[in-house]
Amino acid sequence: ELRPLPSFGAEVLNFNVTELARMRLFGTESEQTEAQRIGQQMRETLHRERLLALRGQGEITWQHQLVFTELLGKTFNESKHNNRKKHPAIPNDHISVFSNDPAKGLTSVGVEGWHVDGNVVSSPHAATLIHAVAAVPDGDTFFAPLREAVQELRSRGLLRGQCTERAPPCANSNNGWVNSGVPPLDDLVFRSGTNGDVQHPLIYPHPSTGEDTMLVALGSLSGRYSRGCLAPALPTFREVDDNETERVLDVVHDAIMKTNRVLRWRWAPGDLLIPDNLAVAHHASSSTQQAPEEVGLRLMRRTTVTNERTPKKRPILHSLPHECVAEVLFDSEGSSGGKKHHHHCMFSLASLMDYQPGKFDSTETARQHCRILSPLADLAMPTTPMRNTAAGHVVSSVGLPHWLGGVNEQGVHVVWYDGKSASTSWGLDGRLPWHEPSGQPNDCDGPGSEQCMFMGPDAKWFDFACQPKVPLSNGTKKVTAGPEITWEDGVRHEYNIYPLCSLDFYDNEAVQLGLRMS
Repeated sequence: ELRPLPSFGAEVLNFNVTELARMRLFGTESEQTEAQRIGQQMRETLHRERLLALRGQGEITWQHQLVFTELLGKTFNESKHNNRKKHPAIPNDHISVFSNDPAKGLTSVGVEGWHVDGNVVSSPHAATLIHAVAAVPDGDTFFAPLREAVQELRSRGLLRGQCTERAPPCANSNNGWVNSGVPPLDDLVFRSGTNGDVQHPLIYPHPSTGEDTMLVALGSLSGRYSRGCLAPALPTFREVDDNETERVLDVVHDAIMKTNRVLRWRWAPGDLLIPDNLAVAHHASSSTQQAPEEVGLRLMRRTTVTNERTPKKRPILHSLPHECVAEVLFDSEGSSGGKKHHHHCMFSLASLMDYQPGKFDSTETARQHCRILSPLADLAMPTTPMRNTAAGHVVSSVGLPHWLGGVNEQGVHVVWYDGKSASTSWGLDGRLPWHEPSGQPNDCDGPGSEQCMFMGPDAKWFDFACQPKVPLSNGTKKVTAGPEITWEDGVRHEYNIYPLCSLDFYDNEAVQLGLRMS
């Protein structure tokens, strides 16, 4: 049960962290599975709400906090932060303890300015869990949503492109930036103030939602920015001077405050706050550092979830292998009952994936990769023969299998991610383009073992497990992580599966962008 918070985010009601952790540790097999399901549901809720608050949890033991964190994802080893030493009061490398008493925990942490956690390591953390063991008056923490801050910066002419959560190029993309003494922020590279090797795009799409966000670390946490891409050997790359960097920090801070969405959290013992660390910046008030003999003890325990994906800028659309088909939508709800022309375009992300043999992403993670193009992008659904032909052209040009946005639970029947049946567009008597020579769909590891699907050679469909398989070879049976296919060149070997993503364009925009048509 959720209750909206005043600025953004939501309070989680009737939820006990300790009970869930105990269920995961000591419950029956079905209870442990249920705990994992609840953790998955909470991850999805966190991406949607961006901040979750759980009041009145009592004192969660550090062991239970770790177990709960692991339900949200892989816990990060906090000892990898090179900007502070491990405190002797810290019981585990995956725990950080902050306090106003130097004997109880690390002091003066989080007060440097607006920041996201993990700005000194290779990837900022996916989520942060902050538990108040003991709180002090006015020892507040401020939280701010970053999507709205990027929107504010764009509205002020501080971004080069007018792409609103859409991969460039886009219409009128050259006249977004107004030269006000600040370089275009979507062309800047953040550099950590304490680890110069850490560099990321300042503005980038959230890896799970596709929404615009920022790598924020103000004050002493920020080093001197760079302008260009993340390739210093290229002539477009140059370091921004100290004055320009200060101006950038000032406008970012100003944009955060002008969103009017800043949430001030007044801590009480037992509170647990979980910000989506890639979507929310925060900072602690200076009052958190008042002497314990004056205000009492402040003791905050933090765990973080590892982010497996380094921040990346949105790719240039026409640089990706792609093809578009022209379609007409009939506006059945409009008063005029008119037509709406659009283009449905499909893009291969194979060139963006750094897969090792047998190591590739599940369909769910592939869907998230699609959102680097736009929050509205998803795995391609070839719902018509025309779409399927265009998708086949893209897949054949790359020469690699690609996930499709459909589910094959039984027989040859397919349900697309939008809930529609494949037979709706292909005709009840139409034959779906399954790869017949290999007997597709074949559930080769037993009934129901291969409910997801990919496109292989000649625009044909194959069923497969929804993630890489566990390799097996025992003399009588061989299972490979990826599918073994004979491709159009007649060569058969094991393949990884890559994201094939789709995105719709309206008002002739796809033509204006120079995207290739069928």
